[in-house]
Amino acid sequence: MDKMVFSDISQNIERIVKDEMGGDFIQTSVKDYPPLETEIIDYEQRMDDAFFSKGEKCKSFEIPNAKGVADMIIDIPSTAPTNLTLKYFLDGSFRTYYWGDVEINNLSFPVIVGETVVGVVKRENKGFKTAALSKKLNIVLPPETYQEIKELREKLLNVLDQKYSWINIVALEKDQAEINELRTAMLGKIRAILHNEEREEASKLQKGSEEILVIDGDLRKDIFANLPGTIGLAKSFSLKPVIVGWSHDIPVPKVLRYLKKGQRTCVFIKEDASQYKFWYIRLRDIDECENYWQGIVKVEVNIKNLDKATADFIDYVNQISRLIYEERIPSSFPQKRWASHIYPISVAERLAKNSLTSPHAFRQLLKI
Repeated sequence: MDKMVFSDISQNIERIVKDEMGGDFIQTSVKDYPPLETEIIDYEQRMDDAFFSKGEKCKSFEIPNAKGVADMIIDIPSTAPTNLTLKYFLDGSFRTYYWGDVEINNLSFPVIVGETVVGVVKRENKGFKTAALSKKLNIVLPPETYQEIKELREKLLNVLDQKYSWINIVALEKDQAEINELRTAMLGKIRAILHNEEREEASKLQKGSEEILVIDGDLRKDIFANLPGTIGLAKSFSLKPVIVGWSHDIPVPKVLRYLKKGQRTCVFIKEDASQYKFWYIRLRDIDECENYWQGIVKVEVNIKNLDKATADFIDYVNQISRLIYEERIPSSFPQKRWASHIYPISVAERLAKNSLTSPHAFRQLLKI
């Protein structure tokens, strides 16, 4: 982040608030607040839990007549030819800060600022190179329930949007009454901005018909729905799904406990969201992991108008599974959740995270 640019941004905000709107911008202390987000909450698993929160049943899409767990476990082919290539790998990262409070008339509200970065790496020969890197600064305001907030956003847009194309100035779109904790909701807005940027970078890729883009996480956001040649790969996931069996229902944890290294589950669908086909692959032996669901990744594809598992679809699943399984080496140990990492995703993750400004440097910029 360029010091002179950030100084210009900061000065414009203060000028608009104080001189044009007769208010005050009270910045937080450099030492008071660390980045708002935390690694304590596993966002991927929390969202997956929400997806299965109402007790919806899942069923085997690939083997409709599966009688038990043994029928749901399939060996990943190790020698069959593959015409597909896992070519691109995408991951995004963000870091968000509480900048301070704006006071105008009798109204006081927080301002959140954060960086979002999307990194895409491309397989080239035996290595990887950067295919895309997008970095943006985001200024988030509360919902425009009050005219002062709407006016501030419009004034900031008029001044900054023309000068800096990489700046987003947005307000929450939720109704004020729907928000339990304002800063948490504003943090969620940054995450939504990141997903939009991921979609934008993914759509720019010039992929061949047999080249696959792998996105870190699931594909259940509408913005990812129509991306061709794309799969989602989740390192963490919900353990809530229940699979409808021949004689009784089978919880997913029971299926995963039977899954051995080099095996995948059959493909499942959720009964009210059948366009999302998903399955699980074990990359590591259970003995290498701390518990039975580590070392497993969840693969998701978004395919509409496919009501029955065709031979071509099963061949596609087998090819994707083999390619993902082969990516487990080299290991990304001791990186967090290394057992469920595939190496190219860890490369994309490091590209994105290493492109963020350090918290200490960013905090100093906020005070310029």
